[in-house]
Amino acid sequence: AIFALEVLDRGEPRAALTHLQEAHGGAAPGCSVARLATNLAPALYDAGELGDAQAALRLGLDAIATCGADGRDLRGILRVIQTRLLAGLGDLDLALRETDRLLARAARAEEQAWLHLTRIGLLHARHGPSQAEAEVWRTIELAAVARQLEGALDADQIESAAYYGLSTLLREQRKFVEAERALDRAHALTPDDPTAELLYVRALIHRDRGDLERAEAGLADALVGGVGDGADG
Repeated sequence: AIFALEVLDRGEPRAALTHLQEAHGGAAPGCSVARLATNLAPALYDAGELGDAQAALRLGLDAIATCGADGRDLRGILRVIQTRLLAGLGDLDLALRETDRLLARAARAEEQAWLHLTRIGLLHARHGPSQAEAEVWRTIELAAVARQLEGALDADQIESAAYYGLSTLLREQRKFVEAERALDRAHALTPDDPTAELLYVRALIHRDRGDLERAEAGLADALVGGVGDGADG
């Protein structure tokens, strides 16, 4: 499993899957395999390898059976990833039903927040921005609970992602001032994250407002990976 992690860190997710499959077939601890699967499945998904992502997910869910109580949190993470894969395959209704089922069983606010975050994109695709916006605020509320009562390390990341989503929803409704405020809030929560996405979303806002000069400048900055702090003067 350690070798698979090294291969994944080198940016070779498909090779990492092969090594992880070999580790699972050998003597590697189940929790180690499942933990790596939580990183590998999203990496494969982002690389466009949906079939391999599903294989990594199944591997993680199979390995977690040997973890006992230690696998509880990992199981929740893997189920959240599963809904993302379902959405990627175009089965929005099945993905929404899966999140409903998981939410009914999720005991921790952090897990609930991750699930609601996943539902933002699903509801946006299925029902439009109005229902998705309600899901944004539920995600933000749960992230605050997870931060204050559970000491969740991912709370800022979850809340930031929710505000990024909110910015997109507001832009589509042509609420450009509110969209930029949401974007600023997202960046404030995770200031060390790469600024390319921030610049890209802000450039889209400028484009939709008709400010093509600033939109082109923002897109150029985003393409080179982000410069400065992503703020417009």
